[in-house]
Amino acid sequence: MKRIYISDLDYTLLDSRAQLSEKTLRGLEKLNENNIDFTVASARSIKSMQAILSGVTIKLPVIELNGAFVSDYNTGEHITVNSIERDLVDKIISFSNSIGLDPFYSIFNGIEDLLYFPEIVNAGQEWYRNNRMENLDPRIQEDKYNFNKDGSDSIVCLTYIGRYDELKPLEEYIADSPFYKNLSIYFFENNYFKDWCWITIHSVRSQKHLAIKDLLAHTNKEDHEVIVFGDGINDAGMLETADRSYAVSNADIEIQKKANGIIGHHEEDAVIEFILKETGLLKDR
Repeated sequence: MKRIYISDLDYTLLDSRAQLSEKTLRGLEKLNENNIDFTVASARSIKSMQAILSGVTIKLPVIELNGAFVSDYNTGEHITVNSIERDLVDKIISFSNSIGLDPFYSIFNGIEDLLYFPEIVNAGQEWYRNNRMENLDPRIQEDKYNFNKDGSDSIVCLTYIGRYDELKPLEEYIADSPFYKNLSIYFFENNYFKDWCWITIHSVRSQKHLAIKDLLAHTNKEDHEVIVFGDGINDAGMLETADRSYAVSNADIEIQKKANGIIGHHEEDAVIEFILKETGLLKDR
């Protein structure tokens, strides 16, 4: 059976500096040279992916923002767009503002991707803003986001950054709401800047395992065996539903339980080692 390999990026394919090791870079090029189908599914935007994966050839579409987009890696054109319903955005913003929280807005306006910053009030937000600016993220907008009256903007992700206790009431509000089933929510600590937590909110359609189905249909690869790799809560769905799934050994124990198997640590190039061995390419390196 033909196979397609799909990997998460942070703390799965990338090292602890959010970079590709030279070993993994060479291995990915070996996959490309031998026409092995490989792509990535990440919480990152495509612009961030392109910066990190510079030098790697990826022919297949990629999954970005946890499934908010399936996109052509080379052109950035979106194949699928999953936006949050506007009335739900209004409810979430109204409540979050009432407890002093303001999000980063990730938006597609029909032409380009945009990223709007809130007023920066803590070190966690400052880290994210600086990280995006240092990477020359072209989505950055200087002005505060103003909701367009006709609702034509596709708001694909709301990102809240703060201390755990500050963000917990927002998570509880959404979990207790009647519209919870229409959303996909992740609440986690930023591994690159400890003690600062994030809540990312997407459409319920914005999940990696659902985006994989869209990717397979678009590329006519629905007959392929899907093998996935991940480490975090946002990988749980694809680890549970893929034909085969593997968690890196640094993944949370509960995430490891959702996978078919455990491979090595992300700092040990475990993903590329696994694929090269399975495809018989390791001996050629």
